[in-house]
This record gives sequence, C-alpha cells and structure tokens, in this order.
Amino acid sequence: MLSKNYESLEQLAIELTTPFVTDSEKVRSIFIYVTHAIKYDVNKPLNQTLLRTFTFQSAVSVLMKRKAVCEGYANLFKELCVASGIKAEFIGGYARNEEESIAEPHAWNAAYINNEWKLFDPTWAAGGVNAQTKKFYQQFEEKYFMTAPQKLIQSHYPDDPMWQLLNLPVTRKQFENKSTFSEINFSFNDTIGNHYKTDSIARMANELKRMIAFDPGNDTYSRQLNMFNENLEVDKMNRANDIAQEAIDSLNETSRFITSARQKRNYTAMNENEKLLFDKINGAEKKIKSALELLRQCSPSLPQNKMMVRNNISTLKQNLEAITNNKKYLFNYYNTPKANRARLL
Repeated sequence: MLSKNYESLEQLAIELTTPFVTDSEKVRSIFIYVTHAIKYDVNKPLNQTLLRTFTFQSAVSVLMKRKAVCEGYANLFKELCVASGIKAEFIGGYARNEEESIAEPHAWNAAYINNEWKLFDPTWAAGGVNAQTKKFYQQFEEKYFMTAPQKLIQSHYPDDPMWQLLNLPVTRKQFENKSTFSEINFSFNDTIGNHYKTDSIARMANELKRMIAFDPGNDTYSRQLNMFNENLEVDKMNRANDIAQEAIDSLNETSRFITSARQKRNYTAMNENEKLLFDKINGAEKKIKSALELLRQCSPSLPQNKMMVRNNISTLKQNLEAITNNKKYLFNYYNTPKANRARLL
C-alpha cells in the first residue's frame, strides 16, 4: 500500500480503515501510513506565519509528492481522519527538542476518539534530520502517537491554549522557561465544545483572545486581533454599502420614471403605476434605513475607515431626503382627483 500512488484521499482513507472497526484502530492505520509513506522535505523552509496559515501544503499535494514539512504531515493526517469520519484538527504552534531551548514553528494534530481528544505528531514520529548530512532518516517514534497532554506540553506549545488539552494550561512564558506548573483553571473540553458551536468569525475572535491571554507580551497576536476586528468593521461597512446601493438603484429608477412622466406630461403612465412606484420608493426607504443602522454600528479604528463611515452616512441621509421628497410628490399626486392630476405633471 505504501508504494501505490493515490490521487484521491477518499480512496486511500477507505483502504486504510476498512479492515478496522474502532476509531482507535482506524487512526492508528492512518498514522502509520502518514509516518511511513511521507518523507520530510529538508529543502522546504519553515514558514514563520504565527497564525498557522503557512504556505499551505495541501493533503493532496503531499500525497502526490510524498514529501512534506510539518504542515503537510499534519494536513494529510487531518484530512485522512476526516475522510474516515473521524473529527480531527490541525494544530499550529511551536516545538522544541529536549536539548533545545528555543522553540520553532511547528504543526501537529488532535483527533477525537471515543469521546476524547488525543494528540499526535506525525512529523516527529516519522523520523528526523541528520545534523551532519542534513538528510532525512526514517525512524518511527511511537511516543508521538496519542501522546499524553502533560507530556507533549514539555515540547509542543500550541498557539491556541485550548489544544494543550489541559485543565491547568501553561502560558507561553512558562513553556519557554520549561515550567509545567500552572494555577490557571481552564475547562478545555467546554472550550472546545463551544468552539464547534460558534461560526467561523466567532471562532477566530475567541482563538485570538485566548492566544493573547496566554501570551500577553506577543504584540503580533494583538495586531492580528486588531486587524481581525478592523476587517469585521470593513465587512459590516461593505454590507451596508451593498444594501444602500440596491436602495439607490431603486430610488434612481423611481426618480427617472417620475421625471420622464412629468417632462412628457404622461399622466397615463403615472396613473397606471401607482403600486409599482410606491413599492419601489418604500423598499428603497427601508433599505436606506437598514444601511444607516448598520453603518452607525460600525466602529472602525483606522482614520480612513472612520471617514468613509461618516461620508457614507451623510450620503445616505441625502438619499433619504430625496426619498421623502419623492414620497411627498407621489402622495400629493395620487390623493388628487384624476381629473386634476395633469396639472401636477
């Protein structure tokens, strides 16, 4: 099986797990495959991205090339688990060997087995790199399969502290000082449970807040949270603008119709389109007010975005005045007896 070329993760997942019944056995089969079929790519530099987006080695590309760094190992392990119906996560963070004091960017995994999260590092389990030759050597390390959280935290520090899987998690500073003593009460099971109940935006915000709480001196995390919050405000602004544009299009269409009818003194067209005109103008008014409400909720921090919000609110107020004027004209026109309407055109 290791020598076969697979282009489909699903096909490989079926072959790896079909002989087994329990999730533990299936994950074991996947882990053995990943750690034996993939070689560490010594020529690919480590990505320093703190939020673990990495340069992205997809599971499929790793499967085809049979080479990867930690990102690729972790992605392939995760996707094979997911394809087998087993919940799994890619964990980004830092790791160091026992003799090292400085941790480097790294990626590993968690998988949900028998109602319990377990930790795995397929990269370190696959072997290592010879310090002299700089070549990868394959040497399976059993200890990185379902590693106890209390053990893994000695060498692996996840960006998101909930993936320590510890009810007394350590801070980044404690990890760097090789201290595993903690007095921080933290229910990781409840936190992970809530994590899966929220949408992707709330997940990212909560993750960043946890990262800052456990590594308060890391300005990068704070900047990332500020950027994230600013992007949320920009997204809110864009949604308001989209709603406003629909309203403005409807308003302009109504205004053009009224202007054309007045210029041509076409009271027949006006008389026949009362409901259409009121539907359009009322719909535009409702959307303008909705866009205004959304913009008033925006609180961007960047000066240019603040100015944009102010300008957009001012523009929408002007459009709201135009709607009011059009409605006044329509009310006046349609409340006038038909015989006298021609003089209003």
